[in-house]
Amino acid sequence: MAGDSAAMLTCPRAHRCVGLALIEVLIAFALISLGSLGLLRLQRLLHDSADFARQRAEAVRLAEADLEGLRQFSRLEAGGGTFAWADITPLTAAALEDVASNTGFSLQRSVALGPTPRLKAVDTRIGWTDREGAAQQLTLSSLIAAIDPAAIGALALRRDPGLPVGARARHPLIPLDAKELPDGRLVHKPDPRSTRVWIYDARSGRVTGRCTAAAGLTSAELTAASLGDCRSLSGLLLTGQVRFATDTASPTRLDAEQPRGTALGLDLQLTLSSSGHPDPAWECEDDAPDDTPAGSSAALAVRYVCVVQPAGSPPQWSGRLDLRPIGWTLAASGDSAYQVCRYSADHNGNGRIDNREHPQRYSAVVEPLGDQNFLVIRAGASCPTDVAANLADLANWVNDSTAAHQP
Repeated sequence: MAGDSAAMLTCPRAHRCVGLALIEVLIAFALISLGSLGLLRLQRLLHDSADFARQRAEAVRLAEADLEGLRQFSRLEAGGGTFAWADITPLTAAALEDVASNTGFSLQRSVALGPTPRLKAVDTRIGWTDREGAAQQLTLSSLIAAIDPAAIGALALRRDPGLPVGARARHPLIPLDAKELPDGRLVHKPDPRSTRVWIYDARSGRVTGRCTAAAGLTSAELTAASLGDCRSLSGLLLTGQVRFATDTASPTRLDAEQPRGTALGLDLQLTLSSSGHPDPAWECEDDAPDDTPAGSSAALAVRYVCVVQPAGSPPQWSGRLDLRPIGWTLAASGDSAYQVCRYSADHNGNGRIDNREHPQRYSAVVEPLGDQNFLVIRAGASCPTDVAANLADLANWVNDSTAAHQP
C-alpha cells in the first residue's frame, strides 16, 4: 500500500507533468486580484487628485479675477456712475454663475483699511465642494492703493530730453480737465462759478492768454463761441491743493498723508517782493466752498491755480503765498480757530528748501510750480512731520512733512 500511495503522488518516469495545481492557480488569481485592486485604487487617487487640482486652479483664477476687477476703478470717490475705490466693500458668500466646472463655486470678500488709510486690505475667499463631498476653500489677499487712475498713465509715457510732457502730451502741471478747442487752444476754467478762463501752452505749461466765459460753465463745456474778452499774457503756474486735518487735535503723519477733515471756505493771496510785473501781476482761482459754513462741506480738499506774470530779465518772480480764511479764523490758539501748515521738505537732499519744495517765501521763480500744498489744522496743534521716503517703512513712499506757515 505504501508503494501504491507513492505511485499515485508522482508522475511516471516516462511522462512529464503538465499544468498547475489548483492551489497555485488560486494563489496567482489572488495576487492578480490584489494588484488590480491596487491599480484601480491608484487610478482613482490620480483621478481625484487631478480633479482637485483643476478645481483649485479654477478657484485661483476666480479669486485673481475678483481682485483684478477691484483694481479697475476709474475714480477715488463714489458717484459719477463708474466704479470707484470707495466702492471696494465686503461681500457675503454668493454663488458664482457661468463657471465651467464639475462643482459650484462661491465668492466671499472681506475689506479693511490697510497699514495706512490710503490702502485697503482685501481677502477674497473662493469656496467649493470636492468630489468626496468635503468643503474646500482658497483665500487670496492683496492691498489696493487709492491712486488716482488719472495719474497712472503718465508713468508709461515717453520722456523727451526737452520740456517735460505729462498725460495727453501736455506739460504735467496743466490740469487734466483742460480742454483743447478745435482751433488748437488749450483752455481751462478752474472754478465753474467764476468767469475766468486761462489758455495754456501745452508744451511749456505757460499761460498765454486770459478770457472770460459765463459763470456756471465747466471746462468741458467751453467752446470757442463761449469765450470773450480774450487777451494775451505770459504767466507762470503756481498750483496745489489745500487739505484739512481738522478732525483731530493732534494730527500725525498719517493724518498729513490722508487728512479727513472737510474743506473750509478760503481765497489765496500772493504777496510779491519783486517789482515791475505786468498787470495783472497775479490771479488765483480755487474751488473752495466759499459760502458753506465750516463743517458742512462734503469736499475733502480745495484745488487752486494761480498765474503769475514774471518780470525782469530773465523773467522771474519772488514772494509769498498765503491762505485768506472765509468764515473761519486764523490764530495760534482758540477753540474755533485754525492754523495753516505747508507741505515742505528737502526732497532732493541739498540741504535747503528750493522753490519746487514749497518754501515759506519764493525766490527768483522762473518755471511753473506744482504740488505747492497746504494743510489746515486746529489752532494749538503741531504741524505733523514725516520721515524720509524709504522702503523699510511700510508704504512711506513720500515724505509728507509739513511746516508752520500761518499765522
